[in-house]
Amino acid sequence: MDLPQIDEIFELMGKLEGKIPGPKVQEWIDSIAEPEYGLVSSLVKNLLNENSTYIEKFLRILRVFCQFSPEKVGPQLDNEEFKEGLKTYLEKKRAEEVSYDAFIILAQQEDLDYSLALAKQCFDSLEYLQDELACKAVLSILVRIFIHDQQIMVECCNQHKNARHFGEILLHMINRSEDKLLEDCLECIKNLLKCEDTMDTFFYTNDLKTLCDIVLSHLSTVSDEELVKPLLEVMLALLENPSFFAMEHRVSDIKEVVVTFEAPSLTVVTQEILNAMI
Repeated sequence: MDLPQIDEIFELMGKLEGKIPGPKVQEWIDSIAEPEYGLVSSLVKNLLNENSTYIEKFLRILRVFCQFSPEKVGPQLDNEEFKEGLKTYLEKKRAEEVSYDAFIILAQQEDLDYSLALAKQCFDSLEYLQDELACKAVLSILVRIFIHDQQIMVECCNQHKNARHFGEILLHMINRSEDKLLEDCLECIKNLLKCEDTMDTFFYTNDLKTLCDIVLSHLSTVSDEELVKPLLEVMLALLENPSFFAMEHRVSDIKEVVVTFEAPSLTVVTQEILNAMI
């Protein structure tokens, strides 16, 4: 690989941070991202073979490619060589040294390595993430792993120093997200609330009130019918939680919103709990 050429491309990619490329720049990105050009495949092949300085640059270029030309780049990254290279990179780096580009790229992969090692690396890295895009990527990876295997969640995170931080990020993201990540986060929160071994590790009592307020807000404005069920399931898990139950927080508001939706298997049980709170 021509490393001076990589330096030049890396510099150009840096100028695109936080910007939307114009038509000519987009055309250039799409052209050099073509499989026939060989740049992406060359970056993938060299990911394990260069010094750490260039690995960071490889990852940054690949991340920008994924961001601005996903249809051309995605299929080129769907191979075991690249996945192994990314996995090796994450395993060798200390949490504070990991490039957030690696997490952003990994979050876009359909087939994740649902392993305890990856969950720990992501969890350890939470306190060092300054970029919201990276934070969102790490959260996406973690909630997918935890939904896939709740035992990993218990082994990896219970009593971890970043557990509260993870809970805060979850609340932040469900308050802002409106995509697939929101649904995954809701599923993860529901599991956390139902797991006696982990719930108190992630959320303070006031966090439960905040969660309730966020869910109520979503339910009062939700336009995607597929989100109603996971939102109601989180509300039910909240109501079944003894700490939240004892607070009697916004009971009338909860009753008014919950009974509005046609989810009998959820709302009947929820109604019984609400009646018991009064």
